[in-house]
Amino acid sequence: MGRNKRLTALLAFTLLTSCTVGPDYQRPKFFNDAEVAKNLKLEQANASPVYHDWYKQFNDLALDGLIEQAWASSPNVKIAVHKLRQARYALRSSNMQSFPMFDIDTGYNYEKTGKDTGFSIKRDYYQLGMDASWELDIWGGNRRAKEASAAVFKAAGANLDNVRLVMAGEVANNYINLRTNQEQLRVAKQNLKLQQDIYELVKQKYEAGLTDFIALNQSQYAVESTKTLIPQLETNIEAYKNAIAVLLGVLPDDLQHTLNNASDNMIRRRVSYNLEQLYKLRVDIIRKRPDVRLSEQNLIAQNAAVGQAVANLYPNVSLTGFIGWQGGNVSGLINGGNAAYSYSPALKLPFFHWNQLMNAVDEQKEVKEQYVLAYQNSILNAVSELRNSVVALQQEKQRNQAYRKSVNNMQNVLKYTLSKYKNGLIDFNDLLIAEQELLKAQTELLASNGAIYQSVVAFYKAAGGGFNSRYAVCTDCENT
Repeated sequence: MGRNKRLTALLAFTLLTSCTVGPDYQRPKFFNDAEVAKNLKLEQANASPVYHDWYKQFNDLALDGLIEQAWASSPNVKIAVHKLRQARYALRSSNMQSFPMFDIDTGYNYEKTGKDTGFSIKRDYYQLGMDASWELDIWGGNRRAKEASAAVFKAAGANLDNVRLVMAGEVANNYINLRTNQEQLRVAKQNLKLQQDIYELVKQKYEAGLTDFIALNQSQYAVESTKTLIPQLETNIEAYKNAIAVLLGVLPDDLQHTLNNASDNMIRRRVSYNLEQLYKLRVDIIRKRPDVRLSEQNLIAQNAAVGQAVANLYPNVSLTGFIGWQGGNVSGLINGGNAAYSYSPALKLPFFHWNQLMNAVDEQKEVKEQYVLAYQNSILNAVSELRNSVVALQQEKQRNQAYRKSVNNMQNVLKYTLSKYKNGLIDFNDLLIAEQELLKAQTELLASNGAIYQSVVAFYKAAGGGFNSRYAVCTDCENT
């Protein structure tokens, strides 16, 4: 049998016997869809997907713009985009590993031997051709590497989705806190004016001898006590403005016009939310959450790493070769007489470091078990967060109704108490209590309004925020 026939036979044999060793990925069998749906009380009859523009139901154009600006310009989002692109290029490189590698090989060599060798030789040597190398993927090590790279790429996509989801939640929560404090500041200043008016009334009565020094001091105490609330609220407002600016990747002054305009403050409105829609979610909402997808793709990549380690236990077959021209003169180098070629098949058997390779396989298996447990934890956390958000929203809505009634009641109490005090029918202490209780009720109602909004944010964040496909929003990822 000639050399070419032997080489052809070797290649045919290796290709026919190629296989992919190591475990194929299978999703861990815990927490099936029925169990998840039961624990979350999901109603599948009219289930609908969550859309990534869920925040628009708050009817706040400023918030809409801030979230969309964060997705476009946030440094954290841009970092995730670059990680996705990096993973894409790594995947492309991995896809090329199974193909032969070709390189242009050119060279010139001048050689002159010394006189002591017995004869002196001067020689020019030119070479032009192509080198080729090919590591035959008989046991699927390269295929496992491509499998791992594909999983890393999908994990990077899930990470980008998760960063956008977290970004939307963080911007929304900081914006809600900002508007809550701005409204509390407005109410505090409104009450301060009322208390200053009452103080002037008490002062007139005191000067007229119609009330005592205690009432005068109590009314002044009420004024000063309310004044102490204002600096802290203003500090909070500035902190939330700065936090939003950091999230968007801009300087605080760039957002002053948007954030200072609180004429249509969402916290002032009565929050309306249909609680029935909380349970009308698709049963796969948990497994498609970005962080859960990220965890599973990490597990898939590690499973492939186990296969790579197993493939290293088997013989490695490679082929190198050269084809081109070799000669002593550059002018006539490219002709039939100077044609040259070579090929060198090689077989490498792991032997003396077999135990080391076996330990590497066991090591990768142990790492895989860690990723299995991490994936389990991601599902448990997702279910827990969704349940917590549903309960929090339900309970806060009940509290909000009670706070609203309290504010209405205390407004009526203050109205009639102030009238009676003006007519000298009650002591100032009764009026002071009514003032303080009204301010407390108003502050608690505003905080509850903000808490409801934040519970809605937590619910959509726990439900994946609409980022339940590969890349829900990725307009700048260059076709990733």
